[in-house]
Order: sequence, then structure tokens, then C-alpha cells
Amino acid sequence: MSRLLLPLLLLVALGVNAAVDPYQFDSEEQRVRYLEFTRELRCPKCQNQNLADSNAPIAADLRHELQRLLHEGRSDSEIIDFMVERYGEYVLYEPRLEPKTVLLWTAPVLMLLGGVLVLAGVLRRARRAASGRGDALAPDEQARLRQLLHDEVLRPATGDSDAIIMSAAPADYRPANPSDHKMKKGADDAMTVELAKNPDIIASLPGGGVRVGFAAETRDLAGYAKAKIPAKRLDFIVANDVSAPGSGFGTDTNQVTIFYREGHHEEFPLMAKYAVAMTILDRVRERLG
Repeated sequence: MSRLLLPLLLLVALGVNAAVDPYQFDSEEQRVRYLEFTRELRCPKCQNQNLADSNAPIAADLRHELQRLLHEGRSDSEIIDFMVERYGEYVLYEPRLEPKTVLLWTAPVLMLLGGVLVLAGVLRRARRAASGRGDALAPDEQARLRQLLHDEVLRPATGDSDAIIMSAAPADYRPANPSDHKMKKGADDAMTVELAKNPDIIASLPGGGVRVGFAAETRDLAGYAKAKIPAKRLDFIVANDVSAPGSGFGTDTNQVTIFYREGHHEEFPLMAKYAVAMTILDRVRERLG
């Protein structure tokens, strides 16, 4: 029995070692650099895991890219530059302090400060409501505020942008006459709520370089998507059928078709949403030249 057990244990040990370190390296130094990089680079999907600990497909792809770059003799700085150019500064656990990464370093402090200000505002409004004074904006004041945000924030921010990617949209409609109080049940069995149309944000924005829109549909995908291109002055639109299995909301995958203003289109298979995002950015880069 012991003669049989020893070879089995040896096979198990060899199998575990192969799972941990499946790549071949030219030298021990190269293998050590590989292990250090996998501990220092972040998995773009898992966010709180490094490449060494993550089992996500995108982490496996990055490990493969890392091994290839090491085999090509790339220096540490060249590898870091490649990863950052492809996946952004967020792939580094400690992003480099540069003008474009100041937000990453200051974001936690800004978020904490913003949370404190929001909490203070909520408490202040609660005290006013309790005292009977209230400070809710009137409908015309709300409309004026929305217009100010659009004219003073969105338009200046996007006018000189290299690209605008509107990957999410607000509701198409909003209550036309919101109530300050609970709407009580009446004698009628039905209640009619009047809705007002929200503005089309990307259609109202000037410039923006490469303009990218999205179309989430349940029927006539091509027809509805193509109609939005001239209406919103888009370079291309990313369309998906949210009723299809694995595509749309509540999944980690999506199947999209990109329609271009020139009239042609590209159909893509079902793939991870991260891969869809990288495909969109690649098409934007191609447009920017």
C-alpha cells in the first residue's frame, strides 16, 4: 500500500506546482520578476485582488501578457507603461503621482468630504422639515437648476473633449408634477400620473470629438440604433438586445453590435463586459488616429 501511495502523492505535488507556476522562464531572475509583478498589479475586474490571487479570465490574460513581455526582455518601466496604456493607471495598486492621476490619490479624501457634506445637508433639511419651514425647490426652481447644470457644467466640460462616451442614460421621462406629500388613495380604482420628457443629453452637447452612444433595445435593434446616429450626431452607437440571454442587465457578459455613421456595422459574440468596454475604446482610438 505504501508503494502505491508514494507515487500518488508525488503526482499530486507535481500537479499543484504546475497550477501555481505554469509558465516557463529563461532564468530564476525572470521568474522572480514575474511573481513580483503579479503581486503589484491589480485585477481590473476584481479590483481588490492582485493578478496572483485572482481567478478571473482577464487576470489570466494579463498574466499571459506579463510572461510574454518578460520573455521579450522588456524592462520594468516598459512593462508598467504597457499595462497602464492598455488598462489605465488603476491597474497599479499604487498609481504614479502625476497630474492625470491626482484624482486617484485624492478621491478617497474627496469622497469622505463629500459624504460629510451630504450628511450635513440631510440633517439640516431634516431639522428644517421638523420645524415646519421646509426648503424643497419649487418646480420652476428645479427646472432652472437642471438648466444651470447643463449650461455651466456639462457643455463646458465636453466642448473640447477628444471623445464623449455616454454609456448610461437617465430616465426618458420624469413626473411632471411631483408631490411634496404622500398621494392618498381616492375613490377611483386608477390613478393617472403625468410624465414629462427628459432632455436628450448627448444630443444637446456641442463638440466632443468622437461621439459614442448606446442603444438598449428589445426589438428592431438595427432600426432603432441607426435612427439615433443622426439624431444624436454620433460617430457610432453600441447596440444590444437586453432581452437576449446573457446580454444586458444583471450579467457579467454582453453581446453588442456597433453601427457606424458611414453605414457599416460590426457584430460581436457574447463576451465579458470588460472586453466589450476595451473594444469600444479601441474603436475610439482608431477614430482619433
